[in-house]
Amino acid sequence: MAPSLAEPISLRAPPKSLLKTEGGYNKENLIGYVEAYKHDDEIQGTVKQPPASFPSYLPVWDNETERYPPLQPFQHYDHGKDADPAFPDLFPQEAKVDELTPSIGSEVHGVQLSKLTKEGKDQLALYVAQRKVVAFRDQDFAHLPIDKALEFGGYFGRHHIHQTSGAPKGFPEVHLVHRGARRTQAVLTF
Repeated sequence: MAPSLAEPISLRAPPKSLLKTEGGYNKENLIGYVEAYKHDDEIQGTVKQPPASFPSYLPVWDNETERYPPLQPFQHYDHGKDADPAFPDLFPQEAKVDELTPSIGSEVHGVQLSKLTKEGKDQLALYVAQRKVVAFRDQDFAHLPIDKALEFGGYFGRHHIHQTSGAPKGFPEVHLVHRGARRTQAVLTF
């Protein structure tokens, strides 16, 4: 830095508190989510919110107390390279595909991903690689046991554990986006 007559000042204020990184502390604690999440309210419902439709997918925050090994390099296998580009096993006759733009984005109705064969999964990998963003409507993954949903995802590559957020008990590989029954920010925001 060049010499100057003025003393440089920081544009950012110093943090008010230090983050606690040992087990039991995560981003939900820092933003007040744990106070808004009451497991009993999720199971039984509240005056304003019905009971959880899929209680096995409700988050817990005890997965973070376990230490997981550091990520290691791995060899990825691209299943899309084995696929038939005509997609005969991915799109049955009754499937409706709406390509939202010429090169990116599709909305698909009439395909149940959990029922795909190996060939159908290979074609899914190719189709998603080609279209980039694809929404498959009316899927049944929430109705399946969590290990079956993980098995489906594992076909395409290894799972990653997000240690800083809630996950279903015993399944830290599942990253949830969950708004608790007492959470009102979405109503205020939107």
